[in-house]
Amino acid sequence: MEFLQLVSQIFGYLLPVLGTIALIILMVVGIKVTKLIKKVENSLTNVDATVSNANNAIVNLNKTIETANKYVDDFGVTSKTINNVSMTIEAVRYTLEQMVKKFIAKWTKEYEQIKKMILTFLEKLENKDKVVIADAKKENHNSTESEE
Repeated sequence: MEFLQLVSQIFGYLLPVLGTIALIILMVVGIKVTKLIKKVENSLTNVDATVSNANNAIVNLNKTIETANKYVDDFGVTSKTINNVSMTIEAVRYTLEQMVKKFIAKWTKEYEQIKKMILTFLEKLENKDKVVIADAKKENHNSTESEE
């Protein structure tokens, strides 16, 4: 029993010391936890501000994307219009090209006919001139003979 009394006395002396140490450690841990909670609170405030800024940036980005989409839609309409105008111009060019080709082909054909007609007409005129000149020479010749 003496042993238990001795142990009881030792623990009687140690218990207040250990309790005091435990309280000091608990106070230090409490202070550190309080500082940690304040840091977490500040971090959460900063995170809230960052998230708010990010949300504002996303809203602005959405507005920019909407504006870009409007421009892209307008560009799509404009490009379709330009494409339609281009196709129309190409159709007009092709039609005009075909018309010119047909005109040249017909003109060439008609040119040959007109050329033949003009040459025939000129030959007839030339023959008439030869006949008229020959008749005039005969008359001149006959008139000079009759004068002699």
